[in-house]
Amino acid sequence: MEKLIQEYLRSKAKGELTRTKDCLLERDLADYIEVKLPTEKRDKIEAHLAKCLFCQNLLVTTKEILTKHATKANIWRDIVVKNKWLWFSLIGFTLSFIFPRYFLQFLLAAFLLGLKWVFSGEGTRNLVMIIRTLRGQEMPSEFTESYKK
Repeated sequence: MEKLIQEYLRSKAKGELTRTKDCLLERDLADYIEVKLPTEKRDKIEAHLAKCLFCQNLLVTTKEILTKHATKANIWRDIVVKNKWLWFSLIGFTLSFIFPRYFLQFLLAAFLLGLKWVFSGEGTRNLVMIIRTLRGQEMPSEFTESYKK
């Protein structure tokens, strides 16, 4: 993370905000953002941030960089995890053609896993909740708990 901060500072043109000798080190700021510091050091950093515009700007910029970096890194993992039943369904469908002797079994498994994918999706859960609300029925706990996640 310290490297990301330093690269950004090198690439950014220096404006009216200038670093002073009391300013925070990139390493300390990174530890502050990742909540790795003891309470007394956090308090000291927060006191400095309250009066230093350069460090405030650096903090905001660092959080933006981390957010962009984290979203890029997690996109593929999220796609795979959210659609795991679809992937299993596609594997079952493919296996039905690879092993013709078990064609119907794999095809049935692919169909059931596909249904699981459809009904475990967020959109379906929201639709069920809306329909139940319109009918005046109480929500089952599995819907409300999974929706909070």
